[in-house]
Order: sequence, then C-alpha cells, then structure tokens
Amino acid sequence: AGLSTGIIKPTTRFTCTGAVRIGRRSFRCWRRHGTIDLIRAIGQSCDSYFYQVGMLLKANRLAQYAHAFRLGEPTGIDLFGERTGLVPTPEWKRKRFNAPWYGGDTANFSIGQGYLLTTPLQMCLVATAIANNGIIYQPHLVRAIVTLDGKLVRRTIPTVLTRVPLSPRNWRAVHQGMLWAVYGAGGTASRLRGLPIKVAGKTGSAEHGSGNEPHAWFIGYAPADAPRIAFSVVVEEGGHGGETAVPVVRQVLKEMLHWFADAHN
Repeated sequence: AGLSTGIIKPTTRFTCTGAVRIGRRSFRCWRRHGTIDLIRAIGQSCDSYFYQVGMLLKANRLAQYAHAFRLGEPTGIDLFGERTGLVPTPEWKRKRFNAPWYGGDTANFSIGQGYLLTTPLQMCLVATAIANNGIIYQPHLVRAIVTLDGKLVRRTIPTVLTRVPLSPRNWRAVHQGMLWAVYGAGGTASRLRGLPIKVAGKTGSAEHGSGNEPHAWFIGYAPADAPRIAFSVVVEEGGHGGETAVPVVRQVLKEMLHWFADAHN
C-alpha cells in the first residue's frame, strides 16, 4: 500500500529503536534494527518500519489495499464453509463495539495484528500475487479429472481473480525483501539456505487472545527466479515463524525436489 500510493519508496528509511511510541502506548519490535530500508524491513521482519508506514497510510487505506489482495473476501475455492476472515475499519469498529478507532489499532493492523483475521489460503493467494507480480488466480483443488484409460474428463482452466496494481520497480523491491528473508544478513527465514532451489518468503508471528505463544506464519514461493508453487504455513502457538513454520516449508520443499526437476525438464 505504501509503495502503490507513493507514501514510501523502496529506498525509504525509518529508524527502529526497538519500539515506536503511538499515543500513550509503546509498540514494540522484536529487536532493534537501526535505520533500515524497505527491503531489509521485509527480510528482517521489522515491525517498527511497518508501524510507521501504517501510521502514514491510515486505517481506511490499509483496508483498501488488504481487499485488493482479496483479504476479507472468499477465495471461491471449491469447498464448502470457507471463512472470509475480517478486514477491519474505523466504521466497522464503531458498529461492532460502539468504540472509536485509535492510532494503536492502525499500528496493529499495519503488521497484520489486531482485529485483522485471515486464513492460510488467503495468505497463500497473497504469496501468489507477489510471485506473479500482482496476478491472483482462482484457487482449485483439482487440476484435471482423467479416466483410468487416460481420457480427459475435465480440466481446470486458470482464471484470473484480480490484479494488484504496482509498478515493476516496486514489485522487484518486494521480491528482494522476501529473498533477503532467506539469504540476507539477519534474515528471519535463513533456515531455508542450502536448498538447491532458491526460495523467497516472509515470516510472521500473530498474537492471539489466549495469552500463549503467538501463531507462527511463513508465506512465500519457489523457485524464486521462476515461481512454480506458492505456500502458506501456520503453526498454531508455534512462536516465531522462522523457528517453527520455516522448517515445515524446508521439509516439504526437500520432498518436492524431484518434482521441481521434472517441471524444469
């Protein structure tokens, strides 16, 4: 959202001292990152950077761009009972709780916390949008139905759901940030290093109401230079995404190496 609106550029820097003061509250980052740009902020998962971007954008604009990625909406996958999640706004909070929207709500929203609710499938679509430079396809469970003797009964035709508008330069910055998470200094997904394919991703830790460890998240795509798959992993109460969700992806990708080789050939 910040890139699309021009509020920030890939080179825009903010200083992370370990916390950002908003109103009467201090919103913490998981470490002090110093002065960093967008690419490092993505790769090192700097909350302070995105607090400051979110406060510049304001809540309604954050919500607008969340919907652009199909958050808060059904994906249309061929399953019953899909949850839509929730993209909050000041108006929603007023109707739901008869309470005002505070700057702290915007800060939480800007890092994917607070009232925002998403499903793993929705976050996988976010990963596909980044991998495809903004194109989001309709998800399906089945690619094709074939009889035992090889006759094609039905094939799923890829259908574009939407396109997220962003310039090629800005998409490159997001890609570079997700590569930094794996291969850059201080990257939060460094446990993926050493695989024979290049991977791009973003870790996350989502707090929740139980008071236990946060849910661990990791989304991304591979191979990073010519994406074939996108993934979204959540480990409930798993703590930090780099510690528990990333190893899950590493194991899955190791099991898929033969598939990547066949697809390349």
